[in-house]
Parts: sequence; C-alpha cells; structure tokens
Amino acid sequence: MRFDPVKKVILFGGSLTLVGLAEWLITKNIEVLIYTSPRHAREILTENKLTLSQLLKSKRIKYTITNNINKDKSIFKVVNNKTLGIGIGEAWSFDQKIIKLFSGKLLDFMGIPLPRYRGGAHYTWMIMSGERKNGVRLQIINKDMVQGKFDSGKIVYSLDYLMSKNELLPIHFFKREVKEGLKVLKIFLEK
Repeated sequence: MRFDPVKKVILFGGSLTLVGLAEWLITKNIEVLIYTSPRHAREILTENKLTLSQLLKSKRIKYTITNNINKDKSIFKVVNNKTLGIGIGEAWSFDQKIIKLFSGKLLDFMGIPLPRYRGGAHYTWMIMSGERKNGVRLQIINKDMVQGKFDSGKIVYSLDYLMSKNELLPIHFFKREVKEGLKVLKIFLEK
C-alpha cells in the first residue's frame, strides 16, 4: 500500500510522540498541522511542566484546539490529495465524512502490540500481567473504529520489541513508546 505523494501531514491528538514527529516532519520540509482536544492541549508533557500547547508554541508548530474534529469545518479547507492524517491518541472517533475526506490516507498510531491490550490502561494491564513483549502499530482508520474501545483497521506497519527488566512502571512504558513509536513513524514515512 502506497500513501505518497505526501506534502502535508495532519496530526491528531497529543503526546511527546506527536511533538517529536511534528519536529521531524518539519526538518523534512513537510507541512505539519495539528488538531488537538482541550484535554490534550492542557496536558503537562515535560519535566519542567510544559503543556502540549506551550510546547507547540515554543517550537512554532501550528495547531488548532477543537472539542470535536467532526464538527470543525476548518479540516475541510486544509486536506487535499497530498495530505496524510495520523491520529496519535486522538480524543475523537472520526466520522465517515472525515474518513472519506482523507481517501484512505488516515492512520491511527497505537503504542501497543495490537490486537492485544486494546482499550484503556493498556500499559497498566501489561505490567500487571508481567508482559514484556511490546510493540507499536499503524492502522488505517475505518468507520467501525471507536476511539479507546475498538480497533478494526488494517495494520499497515508494525514493530515489536521487548521491554527490559528495569522497565517496570507506566512511565517507562510511555518513554519507550515515544522512542519506538518515533522510529516506526519515521521509517514508515520515509518508505
């Protein structure tokens, strides 16, 4: 499956993975826009207490805060046939109009080894089960997906890895997801 040509990437959601990917895309001369929710915009992401909004402003990355992407008319003005959309922990399920707008180029990044551990609190469940096998996935967003509850898209790229014996806390899993997630996203986008 090919997704090019891509001249613009719209990122949906929040997290350090989203910020790191946006920074990398900018170095590759790819236009980046971010749509985030109020909850994500206020989320503290750094040890020095910077929120997502503050971090994006400091890096001069364009972003829009919206309560519901499906009701935000501005998305229809910025997507064209050279636009790729990637959800990274987005707060919304996309409706059919948004999915159709991207013509198959709307992906969801999952920092877990789908299909295992889908749903909420996945890192906590992994830790409680003693699971050391982890992974990241990119899947095509379809009309049947429900954010945080049900994943049914075709997986188009994945990477599996083992957590070390010292990575025991949710924060370790999140930090590792940023590292491995950015690796997968960069490889996928370069291909």
